[in-house]
Amino acid sequence: MANPGTVPLGGLVHAQLKDRVYAFLREAIIAGEFPIGSALRENDITARLGVSKTPVREAFVRLEKDRLLELVPYTGAVVAGYTDDDLREFYEMRELVEGACARMAALNCSDDFARRLQENVDSSVSACELSDDAMVVKLFEEFDALIYEQST
Repeated sequence: MANPGTVPLGGLVHAQLKDRVYAFLREAIIAGEFPIGSALRENDITARLGVSKTPVREAFVRLEKDRLLELVPYTGAVVAGYTDDDLREFYEMRELVEGACARMAALNCSDDFARRLQENVDSSVSACELSDDAMVVKLFEEFDALIYEQST
């Protein structure tokens, strides 16, 4: 029986405990539950998950290999941020994916798609002129969604 305040690690019944702890922590880090730079205390995690230190330590090592944590001597585990190289790789990958999607969208262009894309561009120009940053972000996301939709 779990202690009050602990997080149940059900679901993957046949997975080893260390794998379940790893999966839980990985998802929590990715979801932003543990912000970049925050320290993960072994004792806090063991109490929260209701597990011993061994699966937590093993999960920390795996998360460090995934570059989601940094194990700092005398400090413990710290949620890793992005390096300049990471950001450069992300943008290079995004450039490749977006270029491929745009190429496919152009090859499959319909009149309806061209109209919706032009409406998005016109709205984006207006939002930029009005300095409506929130609307610009929304319209850019819609633009990406239109390209992706047309490329599939």
